[in-house]
Amino acid sequence: LNASNGSAGSLSPHSIDGRSSHANLLWRNYWHRILGSSLSWLLWDVAFYGNKLFQSAFLISLTGDERTLLELSGAATLNALVALLGYFTAAFIIDRPGVGRFRMQQWGFALVGVLFVACGMLSEVVPNWCLMFLYFASSFFGQCGPNATTFLIPAEIFPTEVRTMCHGIAASAGKI
Repeated sequence: LNASNGSAGSLSPHSIDGRSSHANLLWRNYWHRILGSSLSWLLWDVAFYGNKLFQSAFLISLTGDERTLLELSGAATLNALVALLGYFTAAFIIDRPGVGRFRMQQWGFALVGVLFVACGMLSEVVPNWCLMFLYFASSFFGQCGPNATTFLIPAEIFPTEVRTMCHGIAASAGKI
């Protein structure tokens, strides 16, 4: 038990200029975890929401201007199913030895980045079906990677006493 307040927590505030400061203690001990989880969340939200914001334009450019609304809806639905498959795959493999949250997030970011660059660089040279495959693959690896781990990692890397506050800081970084 903490002698000063009777709590079982291992974190106690430091006195700075006569005031107690949980924020200073938190930042001094966990700044690297806060920064890493916040930047990961920000990077993923920029990539994910930017991708979804332009999904309709991307699907129209891939399928052609003469497609009906039903055909475009079918392509969007297929993309959502591929993403859902990626999320289920993440749930299935995340706790397997040799995978884990950090490795899954790193590989997910790397693969999605490579696939986004490939879509951008190859858009004029490869057939539309190939671009569609790359786009769907980016949806799969985005879900089976950063989207499944950005909210899990902050919930696990901080001690119980400050977990919700640190998770909130990381989540708010994605909303900048």
